[in-house]
Amino acid sequence: MTSHRVRQGETDASVLVTSHSSSKVLMKCVHADHPPIRVWSATSETGRPSLSGPVSLTSLRKSKEKPVPSLFVSTPIMKWHSTAADLLDDLRQSVGGIKNVEFSSGMLHAARRASSKRREAIEEMKKKESEEANRSKTKLETVNKLETKKRKLLQQAEEEASALQTEIDLEKKRLRQIEQQLVMDPMLQKHGAIRVDFVPPGLRELVMDISREVRDREGGLCSYQVSENSSWTSPGRASFSCLTRLPITAVYHLSVFKQVLRHQPLYLYRFIADYLECVNTVKKHAQVAAKLVGEMLENAELESFLLKQGVSHDVANRASVIIQATFRGHRARKMQQEEQDLKHVQKFLKNLGVDEQSANEAASKIQASDYLVRRDSLLA
Repeated sequence: MTSHRVRQGETDASVLVTSHSSSKVLMKCVHADHPPIRVWSATSETGRPSLSGPVSLTSLRKSKEKPVPSLFVSTPIMKWHSTAADLLDDLRQSVGGIKNVEFSSGMLHAARRASSKRREAIEEMKKKESEEANRSKTKLETVNKLETKKRKLLQQAEEEASALQTEIDLEKKRLRQIEQQLVMDPMLQKHGAIRVDFVPPGLRELVMDISREVRDREGGLCSYQVSENSSWTSPGRASFSCLTRLPITAVYHLSVFKQVLRHQPLYLYRFIADYLECVNTVKKHAQVAAKLVGEMLENAELESFLLKQGVSHDVANRASVIIQATFRGHRARKMQQEEQDLKHVQKFLKNLGVDEQSANEAASKIQASDYLVRRDSLLA
Protein backbone atom coordinates (compact mmCIF):
# COMPACT_ATOMS: atom_id res chain seq x y z
CA MET A 1 0.00 0.00 0.00
CA THR A 2 1.33 3.41 -0.95
CA SER A 3 0.21 6.71 0.61
CA HIS A 4 0.27 10.07 -1.17
CA ARG A 5 -0.25 13.30 0.84
CA VAL A 6 -0.81 16.71 -0.79
CA ARG A 7 -0.18 19.57 1.76
CA GLN A 8 -0.60 23.31 1.40
CA GLY A 9 2.02 25.55 3.06
CA GLU A 10 -0.57 28.11 4.11
CA THR A 11 -3.90 26.32 3.64
CA ASP A 12 -6.70 24.94 5.77
CA ALA A 13 -7.07 21.48 4.15
CA SER A 14 -5.11 18.61 2.61
CA VAL A 15 -5.26 15.99 -0.15
CA LEU A 16 -4.69 12.34 0.73
CA VAL A 17 -4.22 9.73 -2.05
CA THR A 18 -4.00 6.05 -1.06
CA SER A 19 -3.24 3.48 -3.81
CA HIS A 20 -3.24 -0.32 -3.59
CA SER A 21 -1.81 -2.87 -5.94
CA SER A 22 -5.28 -3.26 -7.39
CA SER A 23 -5.19 0.44 -8.34
CA LYS A 24 -8.05 1.15 -5.97
CA VAL A 25 -7.59 4.78 -4.87
CA LEU A 26 -9.23 6.60 -1.94
CA MET A 27 -8.79 10.35 -2.18
CA LYS A 28 -9.79 13.24 0.09
CA CYS A 29 -9.50 16.77 -1.21
CA VAL A 30 -10.99 20.07 -0.10
CA HIS A 31 -9.60 22.49 -2.65
CA ALA A 32 -9.50 22.89 -6.42
CA ASP A 33 -8.01 25.00 -9.22
CA HIS A 34 -4.47 23.88 -8.45
CA PRO A 35 -1.53 25.81 -9.90
CA PRO A 36 1.55 23.83 -10.91
CA ILE A 37 2.66 21.91 -7.82
CA ARG A 38 5.98 20.51 -6.63
CA VAL A 39 6.13 16.75 -6.02
CA TRP A 40 8.31 15.10 -3.37
CA SER A 41 8.95 11.35 -3.84
CA ALA A 42 10.49 9.07 -1.20
CA THR A 43 13.57 7.13 -2.36
CA SER A 44 14.18 3.55 -1.35
CA GLU A 45 17.81 4.11 -0.48
CA THR A 46 17.49 6.90 2.15
CA GLY A 47 13.77 6.92 2.90
CA ARG A 48 13.77 10.72 2.65
CA PRO A 49 11.71 12.79 0.23
CA SER A 50 13.47 14.07 -2.87
CA LEU A 51 12.41 16.90 -5.15
CA SER A 52 11.30 15.65 -8.55
CA GLY A 53 10.37 19.03 -10.05
CA PRO A 54 7.19 21.01 -10.68
CA VAL A 55 4.32 19.01 -12.16
CA SER A 56 0.58 19.51 -12.61
CA LEU A 57 -2.44 17.39 -11.84
CA THR A 58 -2.93 16.86 -15.60
CA SER A 59 0.47 15.20 -15.83
CA LEU A 60 -0.46 13.09 -12.81
CA ARG A 61 -3.70 12.01 -14.52
CA LYS A 62 -1.85 11.00 -17.71
CA SER A 63 0.70 8.97 -15.76
CA LYS A 64 0.29 5.18 -16.40
CA GLU A 65 2.81 4.12 -13.74
CA LYS A 66 1.32 1.65 -11.27
CA PRO A 67 1.47 1.59 -8.37
CA VAL A 68 1.67 5.30 -7.86
CA PRO A 69 4.87 6.17 -5.89
CA SER A 70 4.75 7.97 -2.57
CA LEU A 71 4.19 11.67 -3.17
CA PHE A 72 4.29 14.75 -0.97
CA VAL A 73 2.63 17.62 -2.87
CA SER A 74 2.68 21.20 -1.51
CA THR A 75 0.47 23.92 -3.05
CA PRO A 76 -1.36 27.03 -1.73
CA ILE A 77 -5.15 26.96 -1.55
CA MET A 78 -6.96 29.01 -4.18
CA LYS A 79 -10.62 28.87 -3.22
CA TRP A 80 -13.18 27.03 -1.13
CA HIS A 81 -16.24 25.21 -2.46
CA SER A 82 -19.57 26.13 -1.02
CA THR A 83 -21.16 22.68 -1.34
CA ALA A 84 -19.98 19.09 -1.25
CA ALA A 85 -21.40 18.44 -4.75
CA ASP A 86 -19.24 21.17 -6.34
CA LEU A 87 -16.23 19.80 -4.48
CA LEU A 88 -16.83 16.24 -5.71
CA ASP A 89 -17.35 17.38 -9.31
CA ASP A 90 -14.16 19.38 -9.22
CA LEU A 91 -12.26 16.44 -7.76
CA ARG A 92 -13.59 14.07 -10.47
CA GLN A 93 -12.51 16.48 -13.19
CA SER A 94 -9.10 16.83 -11.56
CA VAL A 95 -8.45 13.09 -11.20
CA GLY A 96 -10.41 11.88 -14.21
CA GLY A 97 -7.38 10.01 -15.58
CA ILE A 98 -7.14 7.79 -12.49
CA LYS A 99 -9.55 4.88 -12.45
CA ASN A 100 -11.45 3.42 -9.54
CA VAL A 101 -11.47 6.62 -7.47
CA GLU A 102 -13.76 6.63 -4.45
CA PHE A 103 -14.46 9.63 -2.23
CA SER A 104 -15.23 9.40 1.46
CA SER A 105 -17.72 11.92 2.88
CA GLY A 106 -16.26 11.24 6.34
CA MET A 107 -12.89 12.41 5.14
CA LEU A 108 -14.50 15.53 3.71
CA HIS A 109 -16.17 16.26 7.05
CA ALA A 110 -12.89 15.63 8.85
CA ALA A 111 -11.13 18.04 6.53
CA ARG A 112 -13.85 20.63 7.09
CA ARG A 113 -13.55 20.18 10.86
CA ALA A 114 -9.79 20.57 10.63
CA SER A 115 -10.17 23.75 8.59
CA SER A 116 -12.79 25.05 11.03
CA LYS A 117 -10.45 24.38 13.96
CA ARG A 118 -7.65 26.16 12.16
CA ARG A 119 -9.87 29.18 11.49
CA GLU A 120 -10.88 29.18 15.17
CA ALA A 121 -7.22 29.02 16.14
CA ILE A 122 -6.47 31.97 13.85
CA GLU A 123 -9.37 33.95 15.31
CA GLU A 124 -8.22 33.07 18.83
CA MET A 125 -4.72 34.22 17.94
CA LYS A 126 -6.07 37.50 16.57
CA LYS A 127 -8.15 37.93 19.73
CA LYS A 128 -5.09 37.33 21.91
CA GLU A 129 -3.09 39.80 19.84
CA SER A 130 -5.86 42.39 20.29
CA GLU A 131 -5.95 41.78 24.05
CA GLU A 132 -2.17 42.02 24.21
CA ALA A 133 -2.30 45.31 22.30
CA ASN A 134 -4.94 46.64 24.71
CA ARG A 135 -2.83 45.58 27.70
CA SER A 136 0.22 47.23 26.19
CA LYS A 137 -1.78 50.41 25.62
CA THR A 138 -3.06 50.34 29.22
CA LYS A 139 0.47 49.79 30.54
CA LEU A 140 1.73 52.68 28.43
CA GLU A 141 -1.00 54.97 29.78
CA THR A 142 -0.18 53.88 33.35
CA VAL A 143 3.52 54.56 32.77
CA ASN A 144 2.72 58.00 31.38
CA LYS A 145 0.56 58.80 34.43
CA LEU A 146 3.32 57.64 36.77
CA GLU A 147 5.87 59.74 34.92
CA THR A 148 3.61 62.79 35.20
CA LYS A 149 3.08 62.18 38.91
CA LYS A 150 6.81 61.68 39.39
CA ARG A 151 7.58 64.97 37.67
CA LYS A 152 5.03 66.76 39.87
CA LEU A 153 6.50 65.22 43.03
CA LEU A 154 10.02 66.17 41.96
CA GLN A 155 8.90 69.72 41.27
CA GLN A 156 7.18 69.91 44.66
CA ALA A 157 10.26 68.50 46.39
CA GLU A 158 12.46 71.05 44.65
CA GLU A 159 10.17 73.87 45.77
CA GLU A 160 10.19 72.62 49.37
CA ALA A 161 13.96 72.24 49.30
CA SER A 162 14.31 75.77 47.94
CA ALA A 163 12.05 77.17 50.69
CA LEU A 164 13.96 75.21 53.35
CA GLN A 165 17.28 76.45 52.00
CA THR A 166 15.96 80.02 52.15
CA GLU A 167 14.95 79.55 55.79
CA ILE A 168 18.37 78.07 56.59
CA ASP A 169 20.11 81.02 54.95
CA LEU A 170 17.99 83.48 56.95
CA GLU A 171 18.74 81.61 60.18
CA LYS A 172 22.46 81.60 59.42
CA LYS A 173 22.33 85.32 58.69
CA ARG A 174 20.54 85.95 62.00
CA LEU A 175 23.09 83.87 63.89
CA ARG A 176 25.95 85.76 62.26
CA GLN A 177 24.39 89.04 63.34
CA ILE A 178 24.04 87.78 66.91
CA GLU A 179 27.64 86.59 66.90
CA GLN A 180 28.77 89.99 65.69
CA GLN A 181 26.81 91.71 68.47
CA LEU A 182 28.07 89.31 71.11
CA VAL A 183 31.07 90.63 73.05
CA MET A 184 32.52 87.98 75.32
CA ASP A 185 33.90 88.77 78.73
CA PRO A 186 37.72 88.59 78.89
CA MET A 187 37.54 86.06 81.72
CA LEU A 188 35.26 83.80 79.64
CA GLN A 189 37.60 84.12 76.67
CA LYS A 190 40.54 83.21 78.88
CA HIS A 191 38.93 80.03 80.19
CA GLY A 192 37.51 79.09 76.79
CA ALA A 193 33.83 78.99 77.73
CA ILE A 194 31.70 77.14 75.20
CA ARG A 195 28.33 78.66 76.07
CA VAL A 196 27.93 82.39 76.67
CA ASP A 197 24.63 84.08 77.56
CA PHE A 198 24.31 87.43 75.88
CA VAL A 199 23.40 90.46 78.03
CA PRO A 200 21.76 93.31 76.05
CA PRO A 201 23.75 96.58 75.93
CA GLY A 202 22.56 99.18 78.44
CA LEU A 203 20.92 96.64 80.72
CA ARG A 204 23.94 96.44 82.99
CA GLU A 205 23.80 100.19 83.70
CA LEU A 206 20.05 100.02 84.32
CA VAL A 207 20.45 97.19 86.82
CA MET A 208 23.30 99.04 88.56
CA ASP A 209 21.17 102.19 88.92
CA ILE A 210 18.19 100.23 90.25
CA SER A 211 20.38 98.31 92.68
CA ARG A 212 21.98 101.50 93.97
CA GLU A 213 18.63 103.21 94.55
CA VAL A 214 17.19 100.14 96.25
CA ARG A 215 20.26 99.88 98.48
CA ASP A 216 20.05 103.57 99.45
CA ARG A 217 16.29 103.50 100.09
CA GLU A 218 16.04 100.01 101.52
CA GLY A 219 12.91 99.30 103.54
CA GLY A 220 10.59 101.94 102.03
CA LEU A 221 9.65 103.82 98.92
CA CYS A 222 12.54 104.73 96.69
CA SER A 223 12.99 108.31 95.59
CA TYR A 224 14.42 109.10 92.24
CA GLN A 225 15.64 112.56 91.19
CA VAL A 226 15.29 113.59 87.58
CA SER A 227 15.75 116.93 85.88
CA GLU A 228 12.58 118.54 84.60
CA ASN A 229 14.42 119.85 81.55
CA SER A 230 15.95 116.48 80.70
CA SER A 231 14.63 114.73 77.62
CA TRP A 232 14.87 111.02 76.88
CA THR A 233 15.35 111.04 73.15
CA SER A 234 17.49 108.04 72.37
CA PRO A 235 16.91 104.87 74.33
CA GLY A 236 20.05 102.92 75.01
CA ARG A 237 23.24 102.98 76.93
CA ALA A 238 23.67 106.79 77.11
CA SER A 239 20.19 107.30 78.58
CA PHE A 240 20.98 105.07 81.55
CA SER A 241 24.60 106.05 82.12
CA CYS A 242 23.72 109.76 82.33
CA LEU A 243 20.97 109.33 84.93
CA THR A 244 23.37 109.80 87.84
CA ARG A 245 24.76 113.02 86.33
CA LEU A 246 21.43 114.82 85.94
CA PRO A 247 20.86 117.94 88.08
CA ILE A 248 18.49 117.39 90.99
CA THR A 249 15.40 119.62 90.55
CA ALA A 250 12.49 117.36 91.51
CA VAL A 251 11.81 114.41 93.76
CA TYR A 252 9.27 111.72 92.94
CA HIS A 253 8.22 109.42 95.79
CA LEU A 254 7.68 106.42 93.56
CA SER A 255 9.36 103.12 93.22
CA VAL A 256 12.29 103.04 90.89
CA PHE A 257 10.54 100.67 88.46
CA LYS A 258 7.48 102.90 88.14
CA GLN A 259 9.71 105.97 87.79
CA VAL A 260 11.73 104.45 84.98
CA LEU A 261 8.89 102.72 83.16
CA ARG A 262 6.83 105.91 83.02
CA HIS A 263 9.32 107.48 80.60
CA GLN A 264 10.02 104.57 78.24
CA PRO A 265 7.72 101.63 78.91
CA LEU A 266 8.14 99.58 75.74
CA TYR A 267 11.92 99.75 75.56
CA LEU A 268 12.46 99.11 79.25
CA TYR A 269 9.96 96.28 79.37
CA ARG A 270 12.05 94.48 76.77
CA PHE A 271 15.24 95.19 78.70
CA ILE A 272 13.81 93.89 81.95
CA ALA A 273 12.45 90.79 80.21
CA ASP A 274 15.87 90.06 78.69
CA TYR A 275 17.50 90.56 82.07
CA LEU A 276 15.12 88.17 83.81
CA GLU A 277 15.59 85.59 81.08
CA CYS A 278 19.36 85.87 81.45
CA VAL A 279 19.11 85.45 85.23
CA ASN A 280 16.84 82.43 84.81
CA THR A 281 19.28 80.80 82.36
CA VAL A 282 22.22 81.39 84.68
CA LYS A 283 20.20 79.90 87.53
CA LYS A 284 19.45 76.76 85.53
CA HIS A 285 23.10 76.36 84.57
CA ALA A 286 24.12 76.82 88.19
CA GLN A 287 21.69 74.10 89.29
CA VAL A 288 23.05 71.68 86.69
CA ALA A 289 26.62 72.53 87.68
CA ALA A 290 25.82 72.06 91.38
CA LYS A 291 24.31 68.65 90.65
CA LEU A 292 27.34 67.55 88.65
CA VAL A 293 29.74 68.81 91.30
CA GLY A 294 27.77 66.98 94.01
CA GLU A 295 27.92 63.72 92.05
CA MET A 296 31.66 64.13 91.51
CA LEU A 297 32.23 64.77 95.21
CA GLU A 298 30.14 61.74 96.17
CA ASN A 299 32.12 59.55 93.77
CA ALA A 300 35.38 60.86 95.20
CA GLU A 301 34.22 60.16 98.77
CA LEU A 302 33.08 56.67 97.80
CA GLU A 303 36.40 56.01 96.09
CA SER A 304 38.37 57.07 99.16
CA PHE A 305 36.12 54.96 101.42
CA LEU A 306 36.66 51.87 99.25
CA LEU A 307 40.43 52.44 99.28
CA LYS A 308 40.45 52.67 103.08
CA GLN A 309 38.40 49.48 103.42
CA GLY A 310 40.53 47.65 100.85
CA VAL A 311 37.56 46.69 98.65
CA SER A 312 37.95 46.45 94.88
CA HIS A 313 35.51 47.85 92.35
CA ASP A 314 34.29 44.40 91.26
CA VAL A 315 33.42 43.36 94.79
CA ALA A 316 31.71 46.71 95.41
CA ASN A 317 29.67 46.39 92.21
CA ARG A 318 28.50 42.86 93.08
CA ALA A 319 27.58 43.99 96.58
CA SER A 320 25.69 47.00 95.20
CA VAL A 321 23.66 44.73 92.90
CA ILE A 322 22.69 42.50 95.83
CA ILE A 323 21.81 45.50 98.00
CA GLN A 324 19.69 47.06 95.25
CA ALA A 325 17.81 43.80 94.65
CA THR A 326 17.14 43.44 98.37
CA PHE A 327 15.94 47.02 98.67
CA ARG A 328 13.67 46.71 95.65
CA GLY A 329 12.18 43.49 96.97
CA HIS A 330 11.55 45.08 100.37
CA ARG A 331 9.97 48.09 98.71
CA ALA A 332 7.72 45.91 96.54
CA ARG A 333 6.60 43.90 99.57
CA LYS A 334 5.95 47.08 101.50
CA MET A 335 3.87 48.56 98.68
CA GLN A 336 1.91 45.32 98.43
CA GLN A 337 1.26 45.41 102.17
CA GLU A 338 0.11 49.02 101.93
CA GLU A 339 -2.26 48.12 99.09
CA GLN A 340 -3.73 45.31 101.17
CA ASP A 341 -4.17 47.62 104.17
CA LEU A 342 -5.86 50.20 101.95
CA LYS A 343 -8.24 47.56 100.61
CA HIS A 344 -9.13 46.52 104.17
CA VAL A 345 -9.76 50.14 105.18
CA GLN A 346 -11.93 50.76 102.11
CA LYS A 347 -13.91 47.61 102.84
CA PHE A 348 -14.35 48.68 106.47
CA LEU A 349 -15.53 52.17 105.43
CA LYS A 350 -17.90 50.65 102.90
CA ASN A 351 -19.46 48.45 105.57
CA LEU A 352 -19.90 51.48 107.85
CA GLY A 353 -21.29 53.62 105.03
CA VAL A 354 -18.63 56.36 105.39
CA ASP A 355 -16.96 58.03 102.40
CA GLU A 356 -13.20 58.61 102.14
CA GLN A 357 -13.40 62.40 102.51
CA SER A 358 -15.22 62.17 105.85
CA ALA A 359 -12.80 59.49 107.00
CA ASN A 360 -9.80 61.69 106.13
CA GLU A 361 -11.26 64.64 108.03
CA ALA A 362 -11.88 62.46 111.09
CA ALA A 363 -8.36 61.05 110.90
CA SER A 364 -6.89 64.58 110.78
CA LYS A 365 -8.85 65.57 113.89
CA ILE A 366 -7.77 62.42 115.73
CA GLN A 367 -4.12 63.02 114.85
CA ALA A 368 -4.34 66.66 116.01
CA SER A 369 -5.94 65.61 119.31
CA ASP A 370 -3.28 62.96 119.84
CA TYR A 371 -0.54 65.53 119.21
CA LEU A 372 -2.04 67.94 121.74
CA VAL A 373 -2.37 65.19 124.34
CA ARG A 374 1.24 64.10 123.91
CA ARG A 375 2.48 67.71 124.02
CA ASP A 376 0.57 68.45 127.22
CA SER A 377 1.87 65.26 128.79
CA LEU A 378 5.45 66.20 127.94
CA LEU A 379 5.05 69.75 129.28
CA ALA A 380 3.51 68.49 132.50
